[in-house]
Amino acid sequence: GHGEFGYGLERGGVNIEHGWNNRILQNTFRDNACGVHLWWDPDEGLLKRPWARANAHGVGARMLPSGNNIVADNTFDGDELAIHLRDSDPTVFTRNVLTDVAEDVRVEGGAGVIESDDAFSIPSPSHTVYGTNRPVGARPELRGRDKIVMTEWFPWDHEGPLVREVDRSGFRRVFALHNLDRDEVVVDAPGLTVSVEQSEPGRPGRVILEAPRPGVFAYTIESRSGPSIQTISGSMVAATWEIAAFTWPKQADEPTPPPDLDAWRTLAGTDAASHGTSDSLRFGFGWGGPSEADISFEITDAKLGGDYFGLIARTRIPLEAGRWRVTMRSDDGVRVIVAGEVVVENWTHHGPTVDTGTFEVSAPGEVIGGVEIVVEHFEIFGYAVLEFTLERVDD
Repeated sequence: GHGEFGYGLERGGVNIEHGWNNRILQNTFRDNACGVHLWWDPDEGLLKRPWARANAHGVGARMLPSGNNIVADNTFDGDELAIHLRDSDPTVFTRNVLTDVAEDVRVEGGAGVIESDDAFSIPSPSHTVYGTNRPVGARPELRGRDKIVMTEWFPWDHEGPLVREVDRSGFRRVFALHNLDRDEVVVDAPGLTVSVEQSEPGRPGRVILEAPRPGVFAYTIESRSGPSIQTISGSMVAATWEIAAFTWPKQADEPTPPPDLDAWRTLAGTDAASHGTSDSLRFGFGWGGPSEADISFEITDAKLGGDYFGLIARTRIPLEAGRWRVTMRSDDGVRVIVAGEVVVENWTHHGPTVDTGTFEVSAPGEVIGGVEIVVEHFEIFGYAVLEFTLERVDD
Protein backbone atom coordinates (compact mmCIF):
# COMPACT_ATOMS: atom_id res chain seq x y z
CA GLY A 1 0.00 0.00 0.00
CA HIS A 2 1.12 3.53 -0.79
CA GLY A 3 0.65 6.86 0.90
CA GLU A 4 -0.48 7.87 4.35
CA PHE A 5 -3.50 5.83 5.40
CA GLY A 6 -5.67 6.13 8.50
CA TYR A 7 -3.62 3.30 9.96
CA GLY A 8 -0.90 5.58 11.31
CA LEU A 9 2.53 4.11 10.60
CA GLU A 10 1.21 1.21 8.54
CA ARG A 11 1.96 2.94 5.26
CA GLY A 12 4.74 0.91 3.71
CA GLY A 13 4.80 -1.02 0.47
CA VAL A 14 5.46 -3.98 2.80
CA ASN A 15 4.26 -3.76 6.44
CA ILE A 16 5.12 -6.57 8.88
CA GLU A 17 4.43 -6.44 12.62
CA HIS A 18 6.11 -9.02 14.89
CA GLY A 19 7.59 -10.57 11.73
CA TRP A 20 10.41 -13.10 12.04
CA ASN A 21 12.68 -14.66 9.42
CA ASN A 22 11.14 -12.78 6.48
CA ARG A 23 12.93 -12.43 3.13
CA ILE A 24 12.02 -9.34 1.09
CA LEU A 25 13.93 -9.82 -2.15
CA GLN A 26 14.01 -8.48 -5.72
CA ASN A 27 11.04 -6.12 -5.47
CA THR A 28 10.56 -2.63 -6.88
CA PHE A 29 9.18 -0.01 -4.47
CA ARG A 30 8.11 3.20 -6.20
CA ASP A 31 6.74 6.47 -4.79
CA ASN A 32 5.75 5.03 -1.39
CA ALA A 33 5.56 7.01 1.82
CA CYS A 34 7.69 4.09 3.08
CA GLY A 35 9.05 1.12 1.13
CA VAL A 36 9.48 -1.46 3.92
CA HIS A 37 8.19 -1.06 7.49
CA LEU A 38 9.11 -3.70 10.10
CA TRP A 39 8.28 -3.32 13.78
CA TRP A 40 7.56 -4.81 17.19
CA ASP A 41 5.38 -3.35 19.89
CA PRO A 42 4.04 -4.69 23.21
CA ASP A 43 0.71 -6.41 22.61
CA GLU A 44 -0.44 -8.34 25.67
CA GLY A 45 -3.62 -9.47 23.98
CA LEU A 46 -1.70 -11.00 21.08
CA LEU A 47 0.77 -12.75 23.38
CA LYS A 48 -2.07 -14.60 25.15
CA ARG A 49 -3.38 -16.17 21.97
CA PRO A 50 -2.55 -19.80 21.11
CA TRP A 51 -0.81 -18.92 17.85
CA ALA A 52 1.46 -16.40 19.57
CA ARG A 53 2.35 -18.84 22.36
CA ALA A 54 3.16 -21.55 19.81
CA ASN A 55 5.20 -19.35 17.47
CA ALA A 56 6.77 -16.77 19.76
CA HIS A 57 10.45 -15.90 19.60
CA GLY A 58 12.23 -14.44 22.61
CA VAL A 59 11.18 -14.50 26.22
CA GLY A 60 8.99 -12.49 28.56
CA ALA A 61 8.06 -9.01 27.42
CA ARG A 62 10.14 -9.46 24.27
CA MET A 63 8.01 -12.30 22.96
CA LEU A 64 7.31 -12.04 19.25
CA PRO A 65 9.99 -9.53 18.31
CA SER A 66 10.60 -8.36 14.79
CA GLY A 67 13.91 -9.73 13.60
CA ASN A 68 16.12 -12.07 11.59
CA ASN A 69 14.82 -10.39 8.42
CA ILE A 70 16.64 -9.79 5.13
CA VAL A 71 15.83 -6.95 2.71
CA ALA A 72 18.07 -7.38 -0.33
CA ASP A 73 18.34 -6.84 -4.08
CA ASN A 74 15.35 -4.49 -4.16
CA THR A 75 14.90 -1.21 -6.02
CA PHE A 76 13.52 1.84 -4.21
CA ASP A 77 12.54 4.63 -6.62
CA GLY A 78 11.09 7.92 -5.45
CA ASP A 79 10.06 6.69 -2.00
CA GLU A 80 9.97 9.16 0.86
CA LEU A 81 11.62 6.54 3.11
CA ALA A 82 13.18 3.24 2.00
CA ILE A 83 13.08 1.19 5.24
CA HIS A 84 11.67 1.97 8.70
CA LEU A 85 12.58 -0.24 11.69
CA ARG A 86 10.89 0.18 15.07
CA ASP A 87 12.16 -2.00 17.91
CA SER A 88 13.23 -4.45 15.25
CA ASP A 89 16.24 -6.70 15.82
CA PRO A 90 19.10 -6.19 13.34
CA THR A 91 17.87 -6.49 9.76
CA VAL A 92 20.18 -7.24 6.83
CA PHE A 93 19.70 -4.39 4.35
CA THR A 94 22.05 -4.97 1.43
CA ARG A 95 22.48 -4.81 -2.34
CA ASN A 96 19.46 -2.54 -2.68
CA VAL A 97 19.41 0.25 -5.28
CA LEU A 98 17.97 3.58 -4.07
CA THR A 99 17.03 6.27 -6.57
CA ASP A 100 15.53 9.65 -5.68
CA VAL A 101 14.74 8.47 -2.13
CA ALA A 102 14.39 11.26 0.43
CA GLU A 103 15.52 9.16 3.44
CA ASP A 104 17.28 5.79 3.26
CA VAL A 105 16.92 4.23 6.72
CA ARG A 106 15.05 5.25 9.87
CA VAL A 107 15.65 3.32 13.11
CA GLU A 108 13.66 3.81 16.31
CA GLY A 109 14.10 1.99 19.59
CA GLY A 110 17.48 0.41 19.01
CA ALA A 111 18.75 -2.48 16.87
CA GLY A 112 19.05 -1.33 13.25
CA VAL A 113 20.45 -2.58 9.96
CA ILE A 114 23.38 -4.75 8.97
CA GLU A 115 24.80 -3.48 5.68
CA SER A 116 26.57 -6.58 4.47
CA ASP A 117 27.95 -7.21 1.00
CA ASP A 118 28.48 -10.87 1.84
CA ALA A 119 26.76 -13.18 -0.57
CA PHE A 120 23.97 -15.29 0.80
CA SER A 121 21.49 -17.63 -0.75
CA ILE A 122 17.88 -18.26 0.10
CA PRO A 123 16.85 -21.89 -0.41
CA SER A 124 13.65 -22.33 -2.36
CA PRO A 125 10.96 -23.78 -0.12
CA SER A 126 9.75 -27.25 -0.98
CA HIS A 127 6.09 -28.14 -0.69
CA THR A 128 4.27 -31.35 -1.28
CA VAL A 129 1.39 -30.74 -3.66
CA TYR A 130 -1.65 -32.93 -3.24
CA GLY A 131 -4.27 -33.21 -5.95
CA THR A 132 -4.40 -30.73 -8.82
CA ASN A 133 -4.43 -26.95 -8.96
CA ARG A 134 -7.14 -25.19 -10.93
CA PRO A 135 -7.07 -21.38 -10.65
CA VAL A 136 -10.54 -19.90 -10.50
CA GLY A 137 -11.07 -16.91 -12.77
CA ALA A 138 -7.43 -16.89 -13.93
CA ARG A 139 -6.43 -14.58 -16.78
CA PRO A 140 -3.48 -16.22 -18.59
CA GLU A 141 -2.69 -12.99 -20.46
CA LEU A 142 -1.74 -11.38 -17.12
CA ARG A 143 0.71 -14.08 -16.08
CA GLY A 144 4.17 -12.78 -15.09
CA ARG A 145 5.67 -10.20 -12.73
CA ASP A 146 5.88 -7.64 -15.53
CA LYS A 147 2.06 -7.47 -15.48
CA ILE A 148 2.03 -6.31 -11.85
CA VAL A 149 1.50 -2.55 -11.94
CA MET A 150 1.22 -0.62 -8.68
CA THR A 151 -0.94 2.47 -8.46
CA GLU A 152 -0.90 4.99 -5.62
CA TRP A 153 -3.14 2.75 -3.52
CA PHE A 154 -3.07 -0.84 -4.78
CA PRO A 155 -2.17 -3.07 -7.76
CA TRP A 156 -3.92 -2.11 -10.96
CA ASP A 157 -6.67 -4.58 -11.95
CA HIS A 158 -6.04 -4.13 -15.71
CA GLU A 159 -9.68 -3.13 -16.06
CA GLY A 160 -9.99 0.41 -14.71
CA PRO A 161 -8.46 3.54 -16.31
CA LEU A 162 -4.83 4.36 -15.52
CA VAL A 163 -2.16 6.88 -16.54
CA ARG A 164 1.45 5.92 -15.77
CA GLU A 165 4.90 7.12 -16.78
CA VAL A 166 6.75 4.60 -18.97
CA ASP A 167 9.71 6.54 -20.37
CA ARG A 168 11.80 9.46 -19.17
CA SER A 169 14.72 11.48 -20.46
CA GLY A 170 15.83 15.06 -20.04
CA PHE A 171 13.82 16.31 -23.02
CA ARG A 172 11.00 13.74 -23.15
CA ARG A 173 8.33 12.11 -21.00
CA VAL A 174 5.99 9.34 -22.18
CA PHE A 175 2.87 8.28 -20.27
CA ALA A 176 0.76 5.22 -21.12
CA LEU A 177 -3.04 5.60 -21.20
CA HIS A 178 -4.74 2.38 -20.18
CA ASN A 179 -8.46 2.04 -20.86
CA LEU A 180 -8.74 5.74 -21.68
CA ASP A 181 -9.75 7.57 -24.84
CA ARG A 182 -7.96 10.68 -26.02
CA ASP A 183 -10.94 12.91 -25.17
CA GLU A 184 -10.83 11.69 -21.55
CA VAL A 185 -7.38 13.23 -21.02
CA VAL A 186 -6.50 16.90 -20.52
CA VAL A 187 -2.84 18.00 -20.58
CA ASP A 188 -1.57 21.36 -19.31
CA ALA A 189 2.10 21.72 -20.23
CA PRO A 190 3.08 25.31 -21.16
CA GLY A 191 6.14 25.42 -23.40
CA LEU A 192 6.15 21.68 -24.15
CA THR A 193 5.12 19.94 -27.36
CA VAL A 194 2.18 17.68 -26.48
CA SER A 195 1.00 14.64 -28.41
CA VAL A 196 -1.92 12.47 -27.24
CA GLU A 197 -2.26 9.17 -29.09
CA GLN A 198 -5.39 7.02 -29.11
CA SER A 199 -5.06 3.42 -27.95
CA GLU A 200 -5.09 0.61 -30.50
CA PRO A 201 -5.74 -3.12 -30.09
CA GLY A 202 -2.91 -4.51 -28.01
CA ARG A 203 -1.33 -1.10 -27.34
CA PRO A 204 -2.35 1.59 -24.83
CA GLY A 205 -2.65 5.20 -25.81
CA ARG A 206 0.16 7.60 -25.00
CA VAL A 207 0.82 11.15 -23.87
CA ILE A 208 4.17 12.36 -25.17
CA LEU A 209 5.71 15.55 -23.77
CA GLU A 210 8.78 16.96 -25.50
CA ALA A 211 10.82 20.03 -24.68
CA PRO A 212 11.74 22.03 -27.82
CA ARG A 213 14.61 23.74 -26.02
CA PRO A 214 16.49 23.68 -22.71
CA GLY A 215 14.54 24.85 -19.68
CA VAL A 216 12.38 23.75 -16.76
CA PHE A 217 8.78 22.97 -17.68
CA ALA A 218 5.87 22.14 -15.37
CA TYR A 219 3.12 19.80 -16.57
CA THR A 220 -0.19 18.34 -15.37
CA ILE A 221 -2.07 15.39 -16.88
CA GLU A 222 -5.66 14.84 -15.76
CA SER A 223 -7.81 11.90 -16.82
CA ARG A 224 -11.55 11.54 -16.26
CA SER A 225 -13.40 8.30 -16.95
CA GLY A 226 -16.78 8.14 -15.28
CA PRO A 227 -16.26 8.72 -11.54
CA SER A 228 -12.52 8.03 -11.81
CA ILE A 229 -10.20 11.06 -11.75
CA GLN A 230 -6.41 10.84 -11.84
CA THR A 231 -3.96 13.75 -11.81
CA ILE A 232 -0.21 13.55 -12.45
CA SER A 233 1.94 16.66 -11.98
CA GLY A 234 5.66 17.19 -12.30
CA SER A 235 8.41 19.19 -13.93
CA MET A 236 10.86 18.41 -16.69
CA VAL A 237 14.45 19.65 -16.48
CA ALA A 238 15.59 19.77 -20.10
CA ALA A 239 19.34 20.37 -20.32
CA THR A 240 22.44 19.00 -22.02
CA TRP A 241 25.27 18.37 -19.59
CA GLU A 242 28.93 18.37 -20.60
CA ILE A 243 30.60 15.78 -18.41
CA ALA A 244 34.24 15.16 -17.53
CA ALA A 245 34.96 11.94 -15.62
CA PHE A 246 38.30 10.89 -14.16
CA THR A 247 39.98 8.98 -11.36
CA TRP A 248 41.77 10.71 -8.52
CA PRO A 249 44.61 9.20 -6.46
CA LYS A 250 43.90 7.79 -3.05
CA GLN A 251 45.70 9.93 -0.48
CA ALA A 252 45.49 7.95 2.74
CA ASP A 253 44.41 4.68 4.26
CA GLU A 254 41.32 6.27 5.77
CA PRO A 255 38.39 7.57 3.67
CA THR A 256 38.93 11.23 2.88
CA PRO A 257 37.58 13.79 0.41
CA PRO A 258 40.03 14.97 -2.25
CA PRO A 259 42.42 17.05 -0.09
CA ASP A 260 43.62 19.39 -2.86
CA LEU A 261 40.54 20.84 -4.59
CA ASP A 262 42.51 22.81 -7.21
CA ALA A 263 44.48 19.72 -8.20
CA TRP A 264 41.29 17.66 -8.30
CA ARG A 265 39.60 20.18 -10.59
CA THR A 266 42.68 20.35 -12.79
CA LEU A 267 42.34 16.62 -13.53
CA ALA A 268 39.08 17.36 -15.36
CA GLY A 269 40.96 19.39 -17.94
CA THR A 270 43.84 16.97 -18.55
CA ASP A 271 44.25 13.87 -20.67
CA ALA A 272 43.39 11.88 -17.54
CA ALA A 273 39.71 12.82 -18.02
CA SER A 274 37.19 11.33 -20.42
CA HIS A 275 34.30 13.36 -21.79
CA GLY A 276 30.71 12.98 -22.92
CA THR A 277 27.27 14.58 -22.85
CA SER A 278 24.02 13.57 -21.20
CA ASP A 279 20.50 14.99 -21.26
CA SER A 280 19.96 13.95 -17.64
CA LEU A 281 21.99 14.10 -14.44
CA ARG A 282 20.40 11.10 -12.72
CA PHE A 283 23.01 8.41 -12.23
CA GLY A 284 22.36 5.42 -10.01
CA PHE A 285 25.95 4.19 -10.19
CA GLY A 286 25.41 1.52 -7.54
CA TRP A 287 28.75 -0.22 -7.07
CA GLY A 288 29.86 0.86 -10.54
CA GLY A 289 30.98 4.20 -11.89
CA PRO A 290 30.77 6.55 -14.90
CA SER A 291 32.01 3.89 -17.31
CA GLU A 292 28.89 1.81 -16.58
CA ALA A 293 26.49 4.78 -16.90
CA ASP A 294 26.26 4.81 -20.74
CA ILE A 295 27.30 8.47 -20.98
CA SER A 296 29.59 8.24 -24.02
CA PHE A 297 31.84 5.76 -25.82
CA GLU A 298 34.89 7.64 -24.53
CA ILE A 299 33.86 7.40 -20.88
CA THR A 300 32.79 3.77 -21.29
CA ASP A 301 36.12 2.82 -22.91
CA ALA A 302 38.05 4.54 -20.11
CA LYS A 303 37.00 1.78 -17.66
CA LEU A 304 37.18 4.19 -14.73
CA GLY A 305 35.84 1.81 -12.12
CA GLY A 306 33.54 2.48 -9.19
CA ASP A 307 36.05 3.80 -6.63
CA TYR A 308 37.97 7.07 -6.37
CA PHE A 309 36.38 8.71 -9.39
CA GLY A 310 35.47 12.33 -9.96
CA LEU A 311 32.82 13.87 -12.19
CA ILE A 312 32.25 17.49 -13.21
CA ALA A 313 29.08 18.33 -15.16
CA ARG A 314 28.27 21.71 -16.73
CA THR A 315 25.19 23.11 -18.41
CA ARG A 316 23.30 26.30 -19.11
CA ILE A 317 19.55 26.42 -18.51
CA PRO A 318 17.32 29.38 -19.43
CA LEU A 319 15.40 30.30 -16.28
CA GLU A 320 12.79 32.95 -15.67
CA ALA A 321 13.25 35.51 -12.94
CA GLY A 322 12.39 34.26 -9.49
CA ARG A 323 13.49 31.85 -6.80
CA TRP A 324 14.68 28.34 -7.67
CA ARG A 325 15.51 25.24 -5.62
CA VAL A 326 18.25 22.70 -6.41
CA THR A 327 17.90 19.25 -4.88
CA MET A 328 20.83 16.83 -4.96
CA ARG A 329 21.01 13.21 -3.89
CA SER A 330 24.60 12.10 -3.62
CA ASP A 331 27.05 9.48 -2.38
CA ASP A 332 29.76 10.64 -1.84
CA GLY A 333 30.62 14.35 -2.05
CA VAL A 334 28.74 16.95 -4.06
CA ARG A 335 28.91 20.66 -4.79
CA VAL A 336 26.57 22.75 -6.97
CA ILE A 337 27.69 26.12 -8.29
CA VAL A 338 25.10 28.39 -9.93
CA ALA A 339 26.33 31.49 -11.76
CA GLY A 340 29.59 31.27 -9.84
CA GLU A 341 27.96 30.94 -6.40
CA VAL A 342 27.94 27.73 -4.33
CA VAL A 343 24.33 26.82 -3.49
CA VAL A 344 24.79 23.19 -2.36
CA GLU A 345 27.88 21.75 -0.70
CA ASN A 346 28.33 18.44 1.07
CA TRP A 347 31.97 17.72 0.22
CA THR A 348 32.23 14.76 2.60
CA HIS A 349 32.33 10.98 2.70
CA HIS A 350 28.66 10.02 3.21
CA GLY A 351 25.95 7.56 2.27
CA PRO A 352 23.05 8.52 -0.02
CA THR A 353 22.02 11.96 1.23
CA VAL A 354 19.62 14.66 0.01
CA ASP A 355 20.84 18.27 0.07
CA THR A 356 18.99 21.36 -1.14
CA GLY A 357 19.87 24.95 -1.90
CA THR A 358 18.10 27.96 -3.39
CA PHE A 359 19.12 30.83 -5.62
CA GLU A 360 17.54 33.89 -7.21
CA VAL A 361 17.35 34.82 -10.88
CA SER A 362 16.90 38.58 -10.88
CA ALA A 363 16.76 39.31 -14.62
CA PRO A 364 13.28 40.42 -15.81
CA GLY A 365 12.91 37.36 -18.02
CA GLU A 366 15.17 34.59 -19.23
CA VAL A 367 18.90 35.05 -18.73
CA ILE A 368 20.61 35.29 -22.11
CA GLY A 369 22.31 31.99 -22.86
CA GLY A 370 20.92 30.46 -19.69
CA VAL A 371 22.14 30.25 -16.12
CA GLU A 372 25.40 28.32 -15.80
CA ILE A 373 25.17 25.36 -13.43
CA VAL A 374 28.19 23.25 -12.44
CA VAL A 375 27.91 20.03 -10.44
CA GLU A 376 31.07 18.54 -8.88
CA HIS A 377 30.96 15.01 -7.51
CA PHE A 378 33.49 12.60 -6.04
CA GLU A 379 33.22 8.98 -4.96
CA ILE A 380 35.60 7.26 -2.52
CA PHE A 381 34.45 3.64 -2.57
CA GLY A 382 31.36 1.48 -2.36
CA TYR A 383 27.88 2.55 -3.40
CA ALA A 384 27.51 5.75 -5.43
CA VAL A 385 24.64 7.89 -6.69
CA LEU A 386 24.23 11.37 -8.19
CA GLU A 387 20.83 12.92 -8.97
CA PHE A 388 20.01 16.54 -9.85
CA THR A 389 16.58 18.17 -9.83
CA LEU A 390 15.57 21.81 -10.23
CA GLU A 391 12.20 23.43 -9.58
CA ARG A 392 10.63 26.85 -9.25
CA VAL A 393 9.87 27.87 -5.67
CA ASP A 394 6.36 29.24 -5.24
CA ASP A 395 6.20 32.84 -4.12
